[in-house]
Amino acid sequence: MLLNTRPRILMIDDRPETIDLMTYVLGKAGLTVVMARSLDEALRLALTNPPDLIVCDIHFNGEDGFQFAARLQAEVTLRDIPRVLFTERNLEPADHRRAQQAGYIAAVRKPLRESEWPDLFKSFIKW
Repeated sequence: MLLNTRPRILMIDDRPETIDLMTYVLGKAGLTVVMARSLDEALRLALTNPPDLIVCDIHFNGEDGFQFAARLQAEVTLRDIPRVLFTERNLEPADHRRAQQAGYIAAVRKPLRESEWPDLFKSFIKW
């Protein structure tokens, strides 16, 4: 990330209301949110302009966030970008291990209080 720029988060979720709310809350906190509603769209956006953090839901049609992590890992320009799973699913210890093995630095369960989002996601960005 360049100095004096707003950190960019690529938010991947197929629920528009989640993306809209995160864009609003994180934008107020000085973060730029780039939205993707599919994993293919997210990969195109990330390759075009790599973000500072990737936040991904688990469930999508045809592919999940774990499979998507393998696609990110295959791209030299994207493999070192921090990634966080952000899901409504109840997370068991096995889910956290699987997320870590897939290259995610954290797995966070929704709903999380909106006021906590900025500090949480800023903590994952490499400054």
